[in-house]
Amino acid sequence: EVKQKDRIELDTKILESLGLDSKIYLPKIYDGLCELVKERLDLPKMRKKKQKESVKFAYDKVKQDVIEDCLFEGAKIFPEDFYLKSNYDELTFESFPTDGAALIVDAFFNSYQMKNEEGTTLFELDDEKKAEFAVILSRKKTYQIKIPSEVKVVEQILKHYKNYIAKLEEQLTANAKEKVHNWAIAEKMAKEILDEWGLKL
Repeated sequence: EVKQKDRIELDTKILESLGLDSKIYLPKIYDGLCELVKERLDLPKMRKKKQKESVKFAYDKVKQDVIEDCLFEGAKIFPEDFYLKSNYDELTFESFPTDGAALIVDAFFNSYQMKNEEGTTLFELDDEKKAEFAVILSRKKTYQIKIPSEVKVVEQILKHYKNYIAKLEEQLTANAKEKVHNWAIAEKMAKEILDEWGLKL
């Protein structure tokens, strides 16, 4: 309205009738009114933003509490902690150099090409379980992948690791559910924690 000619003329006459210079006061009055309208329009957005920030803070706080409850001693280390004979370093290994990035498997019959994110093949394996083992190891940003030579050992370690992840996810979800009282949010939170800790299948 402050840009409409008839409105400006009316307000100018009102100010002049009050003995005020419209050239000085009219722009100031319009600026003040426009600012008030802007603040009134922005207020709901500000409240909504503040609400979202509050919800985010509460979510992060609950997540931290769940971590402290379920992972207070930290997470088990793959693969050492999942070899039950506890002399993992004494095993015989096959070693492969990598570029430190997470590996991706490209399977073709009985050949498993281990590639980086750019699609470059870094090395090949002839066993699916060993390929799976290598992928999990590569999440640590290591530059050398060491895989036990015996397939049975690899299978046992993977089995114990998967059981651990499954039980931990159940524990995290149940703990989160007690705090947020929403199963979908609890499951989402548990998966986020596992992902952030590098604990995924």
